[in-house]
Amino acid sequence: IAWGYYNLGWALTAQSYFHEAIIYLDKSIYWWKEHNEINGLFFSLAASGGVHRLLGDYEKAFDRTLESLQLTPKMTDTRGVTSQLNFMGLLYRDMEDYPSALQYYRQSLQKNEPDYKYNFSPMVFAEVFSLLRQYDSANYYFNLVDTSQPDNVRFYLVSKGELYLLQKDYE
Repeated sequence: IAWGYYNLGWALTAQSYFHEAIIYLDKSIYWWKEHNEINGLFFSLAASGGVHRLLGDYEKAFDRTLESLQLTPKMTDTRGVTSQLNFMGLLYRDMEDYPSALQYYRQSLQKNEPDYKYNFSPMVFAEVFSLLRQYDSANYYFNLVDTSQPDNVRFYLVSKGELYLLQKDYE
């Protein structure tokens, strides 16, 4: 039942029905808690945190993400932990707490799940170092980005352009 609520929450999120998605994700969270199913609870909390961020409710996004990460020592299926650590870094970056963002990005790098598609994304490090005005470090990580992948090129060009603007390098 809980996976059905979880999947319905994701389907509604994909259609931008965020408030409705939260209703079903909350139902899945309730079910997982009632049945003491830690792995499912982790994924539902993670999804709920993402939807709350999309709604602009950063406090609830932060709380749900932190709650999901607190479950990791008890989990048997740790897929997704790396993405949650990255997401927590993103939340801190959104709050302009760049040192904390780097801390979570580094934790995700140390976790380095073999099946996780984005095990190491130098772009997130480059962007945070840009925002910290540590331009040499930002450039170091920009140079690690694989620009042979079409998906990476767009984000690379935007982020690299932002670096030039931060440096007031308009040429």
